[in-house]
Amino acid sequence: MKIAFYSNYLTHHQLPFCLEMVKLLGDDFKFIATEKIDEERLQLGYEDLNSKYPFVINAYKGELEDERALRLAKESDVALFGSAPEKYLIERMKENKLSFRYTERPLKKGRLKLFNPHVLNTMLHLHTRYAWKKLYLLCASAYTAKDCGLVGGYWKKAYKWGYFPEIRQYREEEFIHLKENNEVPRIVWAGRFIPWKHPEYALQVAKKLKDDGYQFCMDIIGTGTLDKQLREQAESLQITDVVNFLGAMSPTSVRQHMEQADVYLFTSNRQEGWGAVLN
Repeated sequence: MKIAFYSNYLTHHQLPFCLEMVKLLGDDFKFIATEKIDEERLQLGYEDLNSKYPFVINAYKGELEDERALRLAKESDVALFGSAPEKYLIERMKENKLSFRYTERPLKKGRLKLFNPHVLNTMLHLHTRYAWKKLYLLCASAYTAKDCGLVGGYWKKAYKWGYFPEIRQYREEEFIHLKENNEVPRIVWAGRFIPWKHPEYALQVAKKLKDDGYQFCMDIIGTGTLDKQLREQAESLQITDVVNFLGAMSPTSVRQHMEQADVYLFTSNRQEGWGAVLN
């Protein structure tokens, strides 16, 4: 069986899934990267994985690679489509070949957006026009299936999905040992500094705890468009003595900070997708 997985670029979220597919299928599994990893992700500490693994085809590197990606779209027994150009899916739908689209919720800014003709047309184009074909939905959010169902998409063809971060298992005493050097309770928040992740809520928590006389420290990991605003807010709240901005770091380093934390904060709203950090 040949399986092709199309997405924008390979990340550590999808890598464990891909490696398992390679174990099962060998050379009959391919990941097709349709664009270079963006600079923002690199600044966050992501690694450029597109050129690191032999099962990855970089369709953006030239005509030959793109033709190979198109050929796989036609020939593969199964194909998965994340954030990738529609042309690959269109090739499969011509032959009605088994395919899966995986996505976070499309109506992140609210279902009232369907009254916008442009949004409605996009939803119909992506999620309804192949209603009677062998196209199924992999939902990388608790709200994806219902959003798509509003336009008649994927009736009884929607399944739970997500990212597949590396699983590490610890005995309880090992996990507790990771936190033993914390002189005071350690709180961690990590992610992109963007509106729907609400990093400012972490600062409000720190202000409340400090005002109430609790001893603690808070590490905030990441970067993004709200970076300057958050640092200024920490100054104005007078919490810079208990809040540390650690900047961007590799996923491995982020995970080490998470494991050492006594408390981890999740502050995202319903615009969040799968929630790989929570996973």
